[in-house]
Amino acid sequence: LVITLGISNFVYFYWYTALKALWQNKRRRNVGTLGNLLLATIAGIINVLVTNPLWVAYTRVVTANRKQLQTQPLVKRKPYDVNKDMKTVQPESASAKVGLFAKVVEIARHE
Repeated sequence: LVITLGISNFVYFYWYTALKALWQNKRRRNVGTLGNLLLATIAGIINVLVTNPLWVAYTRVVTANRKQLQTQPLVKRKPYDVNKDMKTVQPESASAKVGLFAKVVEIARHE
């Protein structure tokens, strides 16, 4: 979540700042309220178009992990037999360990 959110915020503020600088260079004056709203809207649209694949991949990683957690039986542990119980826990599947960028590549290849 932090990586995707950071990238999303970077894209938005990068484009907002770039568009604002372009506006001020072309018009030789400060951006008013309506101009700020227009630039923020355009930066938001660019942000959604650029970062949407990351959000889709993040959602798929999270839902895959939740599905896996729901299918695994819960192991009741007592303080005196932790080692025994830990041996019975099944390892996570390889698909649940896929990172965000690996998931983006997988989505790009198959969809």
